[in-house]
Amino acid sequence: MEPQKKVVKCVIDEEGRLGITAIGLVSAPAIEENWIALNAVNEVKLAEVNTERKMLYGAALIPNKEILRIDANLNEYYIVFDEATIYQCAHLFLKKNLQHAHTIEHEFAITGCTVVESWIIEDSNSDKAAAMGFSLPKGTWMLGVKVDDEQVWNDVKAGTIKGFSIEGMFNEVEVKMASNVETLFLKELEALLTSLS
Repeated sequence: MEPQKKVVKCVIDEEGRLGITAIGLVSAPAIEENWIALNAVNEVKLAEVNTERKMLYGAALIPNKEILRIDANLNEYYIVFDEATIYQCAHLFLKKNLQHAHTIEHEFAITGCTVVESWIIEDSNSDKAAAMGFSLPKGTWMLGVKVDDEQVWNDVKAGTIKGFSIEGMFNEVEVKMASNVETLFLKELEALLTSLS
């Protein structure tokens, strides 16, 4: 029988000491969503303006998306963020003035990147994110980051940096979840056969 997978829900403390501390620019986002980089090719041209906007748009957190993690003993487990926690994270990030807090691959802090847009998707069909080509659920936290660092922008254009990944501290609450419906069916069938014998 397939073992039950471990899923934990990330939550923030009541006092707001926990939460996101930085937005990482990474080559492989844990939430598996790459961003859209807006530049001169796909921006609306206004009069003589033809310089690149150097804006990155993408998801920071997607509600109930299982994100694989490996603990110190090399055991796999998944973390998830519910809509309420994502809402708290998005608001606390701005309240704490962390718009300039960015890293590359979670390894070193960088300057020259600023969160200038932040919103929670309210309607997955008519949201600004949908108009940009994203297909993401209600409750997703979206970011728009202005990149003023030339090296970072060159890495984005080269495709070596592809998305956002949050950094932070959270409380973890274990969620009981079966690995799949088939596992539940097999357990029920096993119990039924045991009761008949």
